Amino acid sequence: MVWLKGIPGLKLNWFPWLLIFLGTPNSVPYLITPYTLPLQKFIAWVAWVLLQLLGVSTRVDEIYLYVNDIPVEVAPYCAGLKMLFTSLYVTLLLLDWTGNLQNKRRVITLLTSAITISVTANIIRNTLLPQWFLVDQKAQLRDERVPWVAVSIKIPMEALGSLKDMEPMAKSLGQEVQKTLEKQVFIVK
Repeated sequence: MVWLKGIPGLKLNWFPWLLIFLGTPNSVPYLITPYTLPLQKFIAWVAWVLLQLLGVSTRVDEIYLYVNDIPVEVAPYCAGLKMLFTSLYVTLLLLDWTGNLQNKRRVITLLTSAITISVTANIIRNTLLPQWFLVDQKAQLRDERVPWVAVSIKIPMEALGSLKDMEPMAKSLGQEVQKTLEKQVFIVK
């Protein structure tokens, strides 16, 4: 129907069209990947500072963190592009739903907050990942790696049914799965 109203129709519906563009999978994140280098360097540097404060032997070189001389790259997507775009998209939706899209102060505050939270979360994630990676590498070298497995159990129940009624069966199934895994999968050498 926009094409029937021409330019006035586009002006009237600019925000829904923006949300459709942002919510549709496209190549925009891939096109801006080469321009994320400053963000990658910033996250690598802050993660290095935090790891130093935690007492982990590290050094940083551009976008690489070296944890005990093992390189860990802060890749473009480790810089949190998807999380950043999702945060901005949800912020725009919330601003529209609450009728605050015209309030420039709120728009700037919420978009700035979304960017800050996204970047901070990715700094924390990129600080912890090398630590976990190093611990796993050491365990692998000593042949002491702890095996693990994720199990999902689907239990059919009525819509709006009581979870309390299903709890005993869920616990029983979980214990049975654990016993089976311990006997058949996690065999101690």
